[in-house]
Amino acid sequence: MMDLMSRRPLFFMETNPQPRKHTLWQATADFTDGKVSMHRQHFLQCPQRLLNKHFEKLVQCDSHLNFLSQQPEIVLGSPYFEPKASVFTTLEQASIRGLERAESVLRLPTFQGLASPSVASSLKIEQASP
Repeated sequence: MMDLMSRRPLFFMETNPQPRKHTLWQATADFTDGKVSMHRQHFLQCPQRLLNKHFEKLVQCDSHLNFLSQQPEIVLGSPYFEPKASVFTTLEQASIRGLERAESVLRLPTFQGLASPSVASSLKIEQASP
């Protein structure tokens, strides 16, 4: 279970995916019909250990995520964001802020040679009951 968002998310889409290359991401509009931008709490259900390797890589590359993974569960006052517009509700808003252009494409680091089973053990995943 991954369950806390302190602010509305930004949305990105993968552009020109190529094997063994850095992933390129471009800002885009909310593709969830506003659902993710409304709710602060999100649940992900999948088989146990399915995401451990990926989670481990994320927390090794981002000190803030690593810090959060070590914290006890946080209790929210409200499961909803305050009633405001999403950060980007349309591609025009992304364009106004200059995030739609090709030069705003983000390069994420590669995750080669990273392995530490102790970090992955802090991931909490709920498994659906049959």
